Amino acid sequence: MCYNFYMSKTNRCLYENSFSSFLSQSNESILGEIVSNYHGEAFTTQVEARQSEIKILKSAISSYLNDDGRIVFEYDIPRLGKRIDVVLLLRGIIFCLEFKIGEKKILESDVDQVFDYALDLNNFHKFSENRTIAPILVASMYEYSSDNIIKSEYSDNVINPSVTGEKN
Repeated sequence: MCYNFYMSKTNRCLYENSFSSFLSQSNESILGEIVSNYHGEAFTTQVEARQSEIKILKSAISSYLNDDGRIVFEYDIPRLGKRIDVVLLLRGIIFCLEFKIGEKKILESDVDQVFDYALDLNNFHKFSENRTIAPILVASMYEYSSDNIIKSEYSDNVINPSVTGEKN
């Protein structure tokens, strides 16, 4: 069951937990939960991608162990038929992550994809309105990262997408 971003439980994600529970749970257990909640056949490439995402995220959020953060895998936006790879809820900010495992380059279409997810949360998700939403594209083999935080040109709470790689 997934919390609808601070509210009642829903079936809108494949995995949801606190940062501390996620960090203490084995990678295999997390992956097993994601795969067992998946609606359809989980292909080898999807399973391998999730394994990489779990590893990357454990490293990235380990310094926030004592924060009251939450992690959500494969959050569904049913009205639009889209699924966000990972949503992190931390310090009142919604981080919307799109992973491209094995990618070395940043493609404009991938940046647009994660930005669209953030806009979808802002416009079609009641509990996200009036919250800061930070979209992040994670191309795992990308060697750089953007560190400028710039509000989007629209009058909303969405920040322009950031890009990063696994090491950043």
